[in-house]
Amino acid sequence: MKNLVAITLLTVLTTGSAFAGTRDNDDTCDVKVGPAATLLLPYFEVDLQNPAGRTTLFTITNVSRLSQIAHVTVWTDWSFPVLDFNIFLTGYDVQGISLRQVLVQG
Repeated sequence: MKNLVAITLLTVLTTGSAFAGTRDNDDTCDVKVGPAATLLLPYFEVDLQNPAGRTTLFTITNVSRLSQIAHVTVWTDWSFPVLDFNIFLTGYDVQGISLRQVLVQG
């Protein structure tokens, strides 16, 4: 009876660990060049009065050969979304964005 319990327990543990080690889940913390869900700029600075003043620049890169749509949302420091827009990217496209132009010119 003890042998049957031990074999059953070993089988369950082996089967459970086999599912946990699949290659197709992307829950690792590896830094790599690949599609991402979120780009967070925790701080940005824009001088709304002076066109030559401070601004924040960032780029979005499509690392795929297929066209993609990137969705951008600007949040306040109180976590309220104030502006959002889509950017169409062709294959391997790179789009630079000036937050001053986005906030002042729309």
